[in-house]
Amino acid sequence: MIRRACCLTVLLAPGLLLPSVLSSQGMRRESAALPAANGGACSEFAAGQEAGGGAASASSGKGFDVGNLDRGVKPCDDFYKFADGGWMQKNPIPADHSSWATFNQLHDKNEDVLRAILEEAAKDKSAAAGSNWQKIGDYYASCMDEPQIETAGLKPLDAGLQRIAEIKDAAGLQAEIARLQREGANVVFGFGSEQDFKDSTRVIADAEQGGLGLPDRQYYRDNDERSKKLRDEYVEHVTNMFKLMGDDAAIRH
Repeated sequence: MIRRACCLTVLLAPGLLLPSVLSSQGMRRESAALPAANGGACSEFAAGQEAGGGAASASSGKGFDVGNLDRGVKPCDDFYKFADGGWMQKNPIPADHSSWATFNQLHDKNEDVLRAILEEAAKDKSAAAGSNWQKIGDYYASCMDEPQIETAGLKPLDAGLQRIAEIKDAAGLQAEIARLQREGANVVFGFGSEQDFKDSTRVIADAEQGGLGLPDRQYYRDNDERSKKLRDEYVEHVTNMFKLMGDDAAIRH
């Protein structure tokens, strides 16, 4: 089944205070007032936190949530686990993620908010013509119209695929790369603006090599069994993509 990717980025400024970050910041301030580090001082400090001393209420949305602490660990033995161990125990890494933190939760919450905004815009038939509200609503509705997408298939890409098929020499390749770059595709290389590492007061042009299908070059070079298996599965994935386009699987190599 062929689906068209749909992407609309909306920047929000939630201004949220993240519990694990705040716990580390708050505990650093507390630990600065401790006597020289020793077992007794750590025990006294942990006992004070056990009693709730100096911690803002979690329900107030301010300060840090003492429930994120792991009081079974002495702060002078493993401060990170002491400050965030409770949160990690209550928030295991989801099966579809390689890592998990409060920023992931914030990202997911933002996506839920954005989806609600887009769905509301798509349903609003009274939006002023040419308004941003009308544009994002129509854009989202077109992306979610799966029957129409399936009917169209690869037709919208035919012209681009034909241009690629007609490349005969370096000049033709360069022309197509330039065209795709103008459309925002980072073919062969990426180009944009970035802060100057040597002078932070300047923003300069930045060119970088194009991305790889796999995360980085080592995935192509390592010869352990896991890497070989990943490469085989990647070739199979690419083969399936071309099969969906109507190509013959027999010519996959």
